[in-house]
Amino acid sequence: MRKKTKWDGIRIGDKVRHGEYGLGDVESKKGSGDDARVLVSFRGGELRELALKYARLKILKQARLR
Repeated sequence: MRKKTKWDGIRIGDKVRHGEYGLGDVESKKGSGDDARVLVSFRGGELRELALKYARLKILKQARLR
């Protein structure tokens, strides 16, 4: 059984803030736990794949479940 992390609840469509890249939207998520990664589209069109374990993202607004 794997250990839950605080990032298990991050969803595609969430609005996030990163200390260096600024505001962005979560476009995709892969992996889970300590291996979880997200693709974030930041303002200005920059795309970054970030390891959630290290990214220090702040979730500003969670996307609605469909």
